[in-house]
Amino acid sequence: KGRCRKILFCPADIPFFQDTTVALLLRQKGDIIQPDYQGKADHPIVINASYLPDIIRYQGEGGLKGALGSLKDAVRVRIPVEDEAVLMDADTKEEFHRLVELHHSRQMQARR
Repeated sequence: KGRCRKILFCPADIPFFQDTTVALLLRQKGDIIQPDYQGKADHPIVINASYLPDIIRYQGEGGLKGALGSLKDAVRVRIPVEDEAVLMDADTKEEFHRLVELHHSRQMQARR
């Protein structure tokens, strides 16, 4: 408590979003800030740290999504990004292979 103003939250199975996406999200004003890729919002999420006690106390359904939905006065912002990895998780073997392909593709682009 009182050690930070914002929290960057991301499940471990969404690993390949770009550092430029994080930097863009952290520069925004709002209480709940999500990247939006082609109309879909996902992770990482930037949360105003003042809401952390409410999130921790939340006892309803839906995990973090439910907890964030319960914050009625929070200013929510969706930021358009050109980073498809904000929607890509690794729950299945197929999804994991898609992430590996994306990673290799980005490495090839960086070498050019």
